[in-house]
Amino acid sequence: MRLLLLAALLLPACDGPDDKSEDTDTDAADTDTDTDTDTDTDTDTDTDTDTDTDTDTDTDTDTDADTDTDTDTDTSPPPFEITLVEDDVRFIEEDEVELVASGSGVLTGSARAWTSFAGTATVYSANLDDGSVICDFDVNLTGVGASTMCPDCEFDFDMDAALTRDASSASCDYETRLSWLDTTERYDTSMQYIHSYTTPEYTETWVDERTGEVFTYTWGGYLEPARFQSTYMSAYTGYYYYYDYDYGSEDGGDSGYSGGGSGGSDGRPDDTGMGPDTGGYWGGGVYEESFVIARVPVMDDGGSDGRDSGTSEFGDGGADEPPRPDTGGGDWGGDGTVTLDGDTLAWDYTETEWVKRFLYLDETCGYATSRDTGSYPSAVTVSEDLRCDDSAIDVWSVDLLAGDTFTVTIDTVSGTTAFFPAFWLNGPDSCTEVVAFDNYTCSYGRGYRCPSVEWTADADGAWQIAVMPVECGREVVEYTLGVDIH
Repeated sequence: MRLLLLAALLLPACDGPDDKSEDTDTDAADTDTDTDTDTDTDTDTDTDTDTDTDTDTDTDTDTDADTDTDTDTDTSPPPFEITLVEDDVRFIEEDEVELVASGSGVLTGSARAWTSFAGTATVYSANLDDGSVICDFDVNLTGVGASTMCPDCEFDFDMDAALTRDASSASCDYETRLSWLDTTERYDTSMQYIHSYTTPEYTETWVDERTGEVFTYTWGGYLEPARFQSTYMSAYTGYYYYYDYDYGSEDGGDSGYSGGGSGGSDGRPDDTGMGPDTGGYWGGGVYEESFVIARVPVMDDGGSDGRDSGTSEFGDGGADEPPRPDTGGGDWGGDGTVTLDGDTLAWDYTETEWVKRFLYLDETCGYATSRDTGSYPSAVTVSEDLRCDDSAIDVWSVDLLAGDTFTVTIDTVSGTTAFFPAFWLNGPDSCTEVVAFDNYTCSYGRGYRCPSVEWTADADGAWQIAVMPVECGREVVEYTLGVDIH
């Protein structure tokens, strides 16, 4: 267009070939040749052409193709969380505890034929490390019955004890050995005063088969001092069990393990859920334990009744007492005195001991033992290592609602870090509810048995799973913890 316009403007200034005429006018007068050519040609061509041609080709093609390949197989959060709240924590502590017990009462009847006892006793114990009170209570005591198990005793009473005052903490076990108070309702308790006597003497002779030398050993024949003691008895049922497991020996043979224990007086133990075990029961019997409150080395006052009477420091040997083993204190090494004066009996006892205290384990609530067999599938599984120490545990937490049925399974992860694990469950109130061990063969480890349990929560809140090593062959072991909630 611009070229056409430029051509149109130039056409009038050009002579065509047909316009060539000679100027023959030579008129001298007419010499005024018109040289004033109009050079004012309009060269002002419009160069302001519209170059704003829309060349903006839309190259913005949609390259936002979905190239995000989904490699995250499951990005949804787990249905619940298992939280490690204590890692390799020491769960056994030792406290220094002082225990003081005393009592007094009146006997009814006559010497060596007493028929009853009525009195009181006080028991107090405290943690010397922090001053906290453990036990602080009073009981009324009544004893009835002539001696049956101990015909040579001064007395042997079947005892009943009733609390009259109690300011004890929850950790007090009420010291049955010193209070005759049985809070478990499993024991028969008695109070005994046994006179001094000389033990029978025994002699044993044997011959060394290699040398022919004869050896003779004599024991007994020492004075057993008079003693004032408590005795508590409980009936029990015994059982045994046996199971086989493959030790991975070259010939593929199996090895076995046998063990046993005893059940409580409330019935024989349950043998269900013992896996490949085979078990049986034997008749059981009576469990009896005596605790000597005070010994009286030489107390015969030579009175007409021939009784041992008077007062003596616990464990003080007299001139008339020959050397004998165990002349010290009672079962736990305390100090006590006893006074038997006519029909009045009085005693006191003191001991200081180191008492183990368990963290994250409260046996006072009563707990069950898992008899489950096999492992359970898990919705959530976590892995952790654990120091191989009988006082170290890991503590996990999972939130549950009352009525939730849940499963817990522990397993080993490799042959080099395998071990024999166990665990227990604590409810939101910190009471231990169930202990699990030896429920199925672990995935790794020759002969190791792993624990599992299916349980129903009886309260809302955080439930604890405490994992501990029972047996292991290295300093650090590894395990998986699997949980599912139905």
